[in-house]
Amino acid sequence: MNLTEIITNPEIVKAYFTFDPNLNGINLHEINIHRDGPTAKLRFDLSEFPDKPPRKWHSSYNTAQMTISLIDIEQIQLNGFNTTETGNLSFALEKEKILFSFKSKTCSFNGKCSFINVEKISGYVNAEQQH
Repeated sequence: MNLTEIITNPEIVKAYFTFDPNLNGINLHEINIHRDGPTAKLRFDLSEFPDKPPRKWHSSYNTAQMTISLIDIEQIQLNGFNTTETGNLSFALEKEKILFSFKSKTCSFNGKCSFINVEKISGYVNAEQQH
């Protein structure tokens, strides 16, 4: 399922991309679980750079980072986590709920929530991406 089909605020993604960003090959930096909501925030580097980056972004930026909130979590499970987690993030609908899943070689993260919101899209220079 495409990101813009599942989130509550697709306009933020459409402001940066003319296409739906690929959630395969993302680099997961952070999982923050909070009892309010309850909510989980995921912060990750996208595998594709926006084709409509904002003018305020420096021309040397080569990586886009997204933060999303998984809101009203009913189930959550995390197995493993390492210093580098590159994997695939996916979503599916099940009745009135959204199933989310992240899978890499060393980490799996999945669960069920009611809403997904994009909190932020930012750009930066990723030294690992420079050649």
